[in-house]
Amino acid sequence: MNKVDENAQFNLSVPASDREPLTIPMRHGDILFVLGANGTGKSSLIHRLYADHTLDAIRIAAHRQTWLRSSTVEITARQKQQQESQLRNLDIRPESRWQGSNDSQRPSMAVFNLIDAENSLARQIASAFRTGNLNRAQEFADDDSPLERINELLKFANLPMAISIEAGDELRTARDGDTSYTTAEMSDGERNAILIAADILTAKPNTLFLIDEPERHLHRSIITPLLGSLFSARRDCSFVISTHEIGLPVDFKESRSLLLRSCRFKNGIAESWDVDLLTHDNPLDEQLQRDVLGGRRMILFVEGKASVSLDQPLYTLLFPDVSVVPKGGQGQVLHSVKGLRAAKSIVWVDAFGIVDRDNRSTQQVSDLRSEGIFALDWYSVESIYYHPKLQMKVAERRSRLLGGDPKEALLAARKTAISKLEHSVDYIIRQKTADLARRKVEVGIPTDIDLESVLEVPTVDVPALLERERDALNKALADGDLEKIIERYPIRKSGALDAIATNLGFQSKSEYERAVLRLVEDDDDSLSLVKSMFEPLLTAMTATKNAGS
Repeated sequence: MNKVDENAQFNLSVPASDREPLTIPMRHGDILFVLGANGTGKSSLIHRLYADHTLDAIRIAAHRQTWLRSSTVEITARQKQQQESQLRNLDIRPESRWQGSNDSQRPSMAVFNLIDAENSLARQIASAFRTGNLNRAQEFADDDSPLERINELLKFANLPMAISIEAGDELRTARDGDTSYTTAEMSDGERNAILIAADILTAKPNTLFLIDEPERHLHRSIITPLLGSLFSARRDCSFVISTHEIGLPVDFKESRSLLLRSCRFKNGIAESWDVDLLTHDNPLDEQLQRDVLGGRRMILFVEGKASVSLDQPLYTLLFPDVSVVPKGGQGQVLHSVKGLRAAKSIVWVDAFGIVDRDNRSTQQVSDLRSEGIFALDWYSVESIYYHPKLQMKVAERRSRLLGGDPKEALLAARKTAISKLEHSVDYIIRQKTADLARRKVEVGIPTDIDLESVLEVPTVDVPALLERERDALNKALADGDLEKIIERYPIRKSGALDAIATNLGFQSKSEYERAVLRLVEDDDDSLSLVKSMFEPLLTAMTATKNAGS
């Protein structure tokens, strides 16, 4: 790990107290969390890394000023360049670790960058129209502007607000459709979220972001989805985040963690660290958890792989105070929940799980629920996005905006989807049977927790499963029961979901899914509908939270 990686965008060097410096290669999209108790030198390390990479790095400090004297741009482009150069020189000084320099300039520069990026996009569109290049103009118009991206991020981050640029390049904010107010009048948390997003979304490619304690002004339910969306939006950059919130690395499974245990100072300047680079094979030790965490937290284990585009935004809306951890197969979810619940010494963890029902009896579902594991009735998260009631609400909203008959669009979507499914029966049945067989075996595989009570590992009659599922799917197709098929079968690659999206007027499946997310964010009835699908789990989580408070 100490060898310099010539292919890395950055090679971070961390002086170690008891060995040679630790070299950490950082490529595009890499995320590194810096963890440690108070006094272990997290901010000092962030400062050192900034000094090492000043020309390519942006440092976002916890103690920085977030208030704005005005919500309009007060500087010119030339003044901004001069201020950036001046601030870079100030920020490499040792005292910048704990005190700000020219802090009133920094928020104004972030606002300048945001407004300038928005105006630049408008100029590109206008220029393409003037030269007759309508295709190019449409390409620019189809791209989300920085302002649109920030507003979408704010919603995913549980901040029901939207910012806009008014006459005179004034940045204003509205909450839930109320009368707008100036950015200078926002709360510290709202303003900090916007400034972080503006800094990251308007930065040049290949930037190293050094973010010190982003949770300082932001609630746990806000910072995780906000950072997740920003990481996804800037995969051309690298991120180092110093934090006291130990749950953040849990939320971002592809990240690495740098554990600081102590720091040695010389003449008031951090000189070296007792440091370890943690991977998922090298978990956090108990002492760090006690030092940093200091209280109870909740984890929800789910099937599948981490997904920013579907699972994460939806689960963020439903479980804003919970760490959602995809675990792959059903067996891993069961074993993870049971293992944590059996480890009574880890008193700060409340573990829950979501798995598919997979033909379990009512008693089996009840038994699982008593262990904090909730068996749900659908195959995958698409079953929620493409629920007939949500399809109807999306179609009605689109009809109000663009015209057309939503019922006709839904009928066409159903007809085309059924046709696609009829041509994919063999593939769907093979996938479904393989999943069922695999999960039946996974559930029966013993762990060190239950090894002594296991008498045998179950076998699976694959031909019987195959025939049963084929009969069930063919009957649902004959009945036109699209809802049942979406709930029960793996149809992602059949083209049926794409057919639904295009017949409802969307250019792609992902565009339809974004519309569903916006609907759930904006419409209380839609949010209640989705929450009702998780009602037993939400009730159990609320009871656990109340019992621990």
